[in-house]
Order: sequence, then structure tokens, then C-alpha cells
Amino acid sequence: MKKILVAALLIAGSVAHAQSSATKQELVAKVLQLQQPAIELVARAMAEQPAPATAEQAVRTALARWATDWSSGDVEAYLAHYAGDFAPADGNTIEAWREQSRARVARPDAIRVGLSEISVEVEGDHAVARFVQDYQSASHKVVNRKRLDLVREGERWRIVGEHVEH
Repeated sequence: MKKILVAALLIAGSVAHAQSSATKQELVAKVLQLQQPAIELVARAMAEQPAPATAEQAVRTALARWATDWSSGDVEAYLAHYAGDFAPADGNTIEAWREQSRARVARPDAIRVGLSEISVEVEGDHAVARFVQDYQSASHKVVNRKRLDLVREGERWRIVGEHVEH
């Protein structure tokens, strides 16, 4: 590939010094001919790469992981879905909310969190997700509508607000 690029540069340099337009056209044709294999190689590599996820798809994936981590009882994985500036809806401090969450999620009861009727709106690095949440444990069952406010932090979407909608 380097040899092709060097040859292309040499030929391109020759084009600048060529006297007639016919000579310039011949040199341009040679450059294109030499570059064609490299262009095809790059095009094939690009075609084989998976399409990047849209922001909406990334938010939906983050929601699914949040529900899965919550259901698994992995407290630290669950808490990692929340941004450092998460504002608990109950007015508690983030530290108090984290301690309450650790106690609830780490209980030995099996937890199942299901999400349905999901809608996602994304604007830049901010997103709002609305859905029906079906929470079940051995001692508790709640189905309600929820809204999560999310912000993109690097490659991850994290929750900054969580609200039950009536």
C-alpha cells in the first residue's frame, strides 16, 4: 500500500510539471489506476464494519443493561448506571440514596425488572426515556410508568433523573 501511495505522489508531482493537457490527463489516469486497488481495499473494509449505533439505540441498550443489572442483584453494576450528579426524586442526598439502593438491590430475594412500551427522545448528549416498569420480587410487585433522564458521558449513557409518572 505504501508503494502505491509513493508512486501516486511521484506521478502527481509529475502532473504539476507536465507541459500539455494530454500528458496531464495520462498522468491522472495512471494515478487513478494505481490507487484503485487501495480504494477498493478501503471500501471493502468500511463495508464490513458494523454500522455505528444511533444515540437512540445506545440509550435503549443502556436501559436494557440497567434492568438486567438491577435484576441480577449486582449492586455495583446497577449503581454504575447512575451519573455522579444523579438527583434522587425523594430529595435525599446521592450518598443516602446509594446506601438505600445497596440495601434494596443486594437483598437475597430474586428481583425481576421488566421494561415495556419504551420511548426514547435524544437531543445531543441528553435523552429522556419513558416506559412501563414491571418490578417483581418475592415480597413486592409494582407496575408503573417511569421517566429516566440520561446524559452521555463518553460512550455511556448514565441516569441523572428518575421519576414515576402518574
